[in-house]
Amino acid sequence: MAFPRLATFAINGAERYGAVTDAGIVDLSARFAGDFPTLREAVAAGALQKLADDAARRSPDHALDAVI
Repeated sequence: MAFPRLATFAINGAERYGAVTDAGIVDLSARFAGDFPTLREAVAAGALQKLADDAARRSPDHALDAVI
């Protein structure tokens, strides 16, 4: 499986991370912040496959134009 584009973004003043799709952003920090508070920590933990698998099963949480 190809990895999605992952990004750190801000919404409502909060920094988050997620998977970027053509339809929007799947907010992975909403699901994994307890294990990986930042995207950098998820990468360091070798959790990219876990994030990619979860993102593939979800619809976007945020529109692209809603995030910074």
